[in-house]
Amino acid sequence: VSTSDLYQLSNYGLSIGEGKINPIILYPTMWEVPDQVIRVNISVLENKQQIIVRGVNLMELERLIESGRYEGIVGFAHGMLRDTM
Repeated sequence: VSTSDLYQLSNYGLSIGEGKINPIILYPTMWEVPDQVIRVNISVLENKQQIIVRGVNLMELERLIESGRYEGIVGFAHGMLRDTM
């Protein structure tokens, strides 16, 4: 993750969400990977921003799509977006 990406996401989270939104960076994986949390401290602001780096298990997503399980796909999407607020 580049410094400029972190800067842009932290500014988004602080300006749009007033520090109550935790931006998420999604990246493709082939297996389950634990989330990583990057804490951004901007000295002039009282709010601290956290950015979540989360893997998207493409094998699991493919399995859900091929099975046609709508509820499973929706649950998968909700899981990717958890902890944003």
